[in-house]
Amino acid sequence: MTGKTWVLLPGLDGSGLLFEEFVRCRPRANVSIVRYPLDPSWRLDDYVDHVEAAIEAVLPCVVVAESFSGPIALRLQRRNRRVAGVVLAASFVERPNPLLGLVPLESIGARWQHALTSMALVRLMCLDFHASAGLASAVQRVVRALPIEVVRSRLRLLRDLDERATLESLDVPWLALVPRSDRLVPFSAFPAGGLGEVASVDGPHFLLQARPEACWRSIEAWSAERLSGI
Repeated sequence: MTGKTWVLLPGLDGSGLLFEEFVRCRPRANVSIVRYPLDPSWRLDDYVDHVEAAIEAVLPCVVVAESFSGPIALRLQRRNRRVAGVVLAASFVERPNPLLGLVPLESIGARWQHALTSMALVRLMCLDFHASAGLASAVQRVVRALPIEVVRSRLRLLRDLDERATLESLDVPWLALVPRSDRLVPFSAFPAGGLGEVASVDGPHFLLQARPEACWRSIEAWSAERLSGI
């Protein structure tokens, strides 16, 4: 563990603030967190450019990409071969939910954002009812802080997403951590095949937050077998 650099890429919020407990579980791990600027004009390759510049000093590395960041990590690895492995945590390579194709994103406003981040819905859709009050409040606070223009922009990228070919052409080991109780992303949307392995973890969509220890155990087992030379 100590010899590898783990680059953490955040979910839709882009803040990296929700990795706190995951990092705390392995205090000796070499961890670098990338955060995304709040720019609603960015396309997927803009995020890839940003990450590539941010990790230059820590290469070679293994990328742990949460949800929204999975496709970014895949494109990054195809561009930069010093990314030696990719972990996709509750992530996907195509539109993660059919509802994204039905909802007019331009109609999404601040009141909608506030309603969908009520504490009850945060627990139901993002976490579960076993999550601590502190974790649920942190998720609510971080998601509500995201400007609505950025929410629309990032959801638009997911609505039009198709990175299946990128995944199929990946020539380094990758691991998909698939939550068994994900209410945001159907099981069929999670990646599989090629040089990849799938580890099913009992937990909700915000898997790294709700089940950090279980996620680390799966990552470490995969890393010991597939990335021992790094």
